[in-house]
Amino acid sequence: MPRPEEFSKHLENNLEKSKKAKAATNQERIKTKQGLQQEEEQTKLATAESIRQANQAVLKLDSQLPIGEYIKVLKSRVVSLESVRKWGPKNGEIDYAFPFQLKIGKRVVKKSQLPPGRNLPGGGVDDYGWRMWRNVFGVRLMHDGYIVIGQAERVFPLDSINPRYWLSGNSFYINSEEGLKQFTQELTNFYLEQKA
Repeated sequence: MPRPEEFSKHLENNLEKSKKAKAATNQERIKTKQGLQQEEEQTKLATAESIRQANQAVLKLDSQLPIGEYIKVLKSRVVSLESVRKWGPKNGEIDYAFPFQLKIGKRVVKKSQLPPGRNLPGGGVDDYGWRMWRNVFGVRLMHDGYIVIGQAERVFPLDSINPRYWLSGNSFYINSEEGLKQFTQELTNFYLEQKA
């Protein structure tokens, strides 16, 4: 059996070992935490750089292709409630849209047919309880050369007409002569649909 002095020394030695082990564990935690923070920071920087490059690519594509001009021509041929709006670049995408029809319930009306003061009805409902809608035409151009075209009904005036919130559908590659033909055909189909 150890003497009390030996036992006391034994306790001191174990306490010293325990402190060293805890210090080493804390150092390891600090290193791990710093490593994770550096990795997270590198990931953020890489993501930001990727988005910046995608935004530059979509801006270049948008400047090379007459998409915005085609949409403005289409809007001038279709009775439109508002001008063409453009959003972006954001996350490597540019969106275009314009509302082309206003409906109360299922009845199509002209903006001039709305009762005075009812251009911005509360809750998107007119005096008779009918929901008011805007039919919106939208186009999304993506940095990889794909484009999506579509239309939707959006509650007037509550829902955003930004295609980012509603546009889905078939996409096709526009960064080619064939893609531009398909794009112009899609716009032509929409135009003929409105004039029928």
